[in-house]
Amino acid sequence: MTRPRVLILGGAGAVGRNTARHLTDSGHQVIVAGRTEATLHDVARQLHGSEALVADARDHAAMRRAGPVDAVVNTTGLIDPEILQPWLDDSVPIVDIAASGEEIRRLEQLDSSRTTLLLSVGLLPGLSSLIATHLAEREPQTSSLTIGALLGIGEDYGDASRRWTIGQLGDRVEGPDGTFRNFASPVSIDFPGGFGTRTAYRFDFADQYVLTRDLDVPVTTAYCMDSRLATTALSIAARIPGAPRVLLAANRASRRAANGSDWWAATISTDSQTMWAVGRAQSESTGALAAVATDRLLSASAQPGIHHLHQLCRLDDIRDRLPDLGIALALGERP
Repeated sequence: MTRPRVLILGGAGAVGRNTARHLTDSGHQVIVAGRTEATLHDVARQLHGSEALVADARDHAAMRRAGPVDAVVNTTGLIDPEILQPWLDDSVPIVDIAASGEEIRRLEQLDSSRTTLLLSVGLLPGLSSLIATHLAEREPQTSSLTIGALLGIGEDYGDASRRWTIGQLGDRVEGPDGTFRNFASPVSIDFPGGFGTRTAYRFDFADQYVLTRDLDVPVTTAYCMDSRLATTALSIAARIPGAPRVLLAANRASRRAANGSDWWAATISTDSQTMWAVGRAQSESTGALAAVATDRLLSASAQPGIHHLHQLCRLDDIRDRLPDLGIALALGERP
């Protein structure tokens, strides 16, 4: 049987290289693409049987040098029709790791009438979407869903990830209960893994947009770091005009913080239930789940159009795979 060929845009990045590794381990033929030649070739050498393609993601003619592919995974963090629309026009399915509601709205405007565009494939959204859907099915009378994310500042995040978080601080977002500013409205959330009760801040993870629509229940999404000091600093920056740009410039000087961990945790709650998820290395987990989503896309008979992971599978379909990905789940009554 011919192995599926998967092209990973941004294959040298923190999420891209982990997506490539997990797809290679599950028997796919992987092409890692990007602009950093030396890093790409290092990644390809580490993943036996994979290929490297040095090209700009917007240069579709250059990308075609990869030859025929069965799917494209976009891990660049760039939401640009020049990158994705040519593949959709060529009837090549796409998996995209976009995480914010604004990004998802923009992607849903693309013409996917010829093939499938799969969204909500990482931790939040992605695993959180599957858990939230699972809980909502168990408790259809719930009046709300709250999803909280905690990320460790000790992880070596890529530039795209830091730009994504800091660049959105203070942005005005339309939530299910009205307008709020990213990282400026506090929410108290109990996290697993010994983190305890933390002050998280409302943030535009796509679940608040997609799941509010799909589950017909208001969904609130919130975010904090494992360091209370870092969380407070981000919340202050979100309130000061121009502060996110200064913070992003300063952040480039250090890839990780010495006083933080690389753990992540998530809490998903209905009126009476809570499910917790915990793991290490957010980029590793996001890449692993993007690979699982790609497997699902290639094995499912999805109709052309926009799909989200929770529309193609259920939590129980992948639950047995999570321990091997270093992800632990627990379910309990909400205190």
